Amino acid sequence: MDMVVYLALKSTQQATYSELYREFVVKHGWSKNTLNAYLSLLHKRGVITRSWLKYEVDGKEKKFRIYRLNRDYFKNSGSNQSKTIKQKRALNNQQARKTSKAMVNK
Repeated sequence: MDMVVYLALKSTQQATYSELYREFVVKHGWSKNTLNAYLSLLHKRGVITRSWLKYEVDGKEKKFRIYRLNRDYFKNSGSNQSKTIKQKRALNNQQARKTSKAMVNK
């Protein structure tokens, strides 16, 4: 979740692998394997997208892996999450009413 928050708080909502490496491996103490596994998991679930940024410097091609938040993922999952929250609240309200009625009847 930290990585999703990190990407969400960045103004561009994207980061290179080296930025994520510095943030999570160097600053937070994650291992490189953990970072790679987490990035793969988020990509498989559709939370983030991966792409290559390629450019040429002095005749040499440079490539950077770019990670971005998938906005469509959050649009779709947000509605489902709010429905489940509403359902839980309704269930809690029903249980509270039953409990209060049982106390009044005693």
